[in-house]
Amino acid sequence: MDKEGECIKKPDGVNDENPGSTLDDMELEKGYFRLNNHSIDVRACPDSGYGNTSGCVGGRAANPCAPGLVGIYCRECDRTDGRLVYYK
Repeated sequence: MDKEGECIKKPDGVNDENPGSTLDDMELEKGYFRLNNHSIDVRACPDSGYGNTSGCVGGRAANPCAPGLVGIYCRECDRTDGRLVYYK
C-alpha cells in the first residue's frame, strides 16, 4: 500500500506531456483506463489497438469513456432506458 507523500513510478498509459502531480489529476492517454481517480492501476483497453476508435478516451475526467459509454474498459453503452448493451 502506498504511503501518503510517497513517490511512485508513473504507470504506462499516463500522458508524458501532462502527467499531473497527484493521483486525482493524473491524465491518461487515449486507449487506457482506470477504475477511478484514486487508482494507480492503469490498463490498456482491449480495443486500444484499433487506432482512434477506442471507447477509452483518456484525459483527466472521472469517466475516461467516450460520451455514451460506461463500465470497465468503456465496454457498455449507457442507455437512458436503464438497459445496458455492449459496445462493439
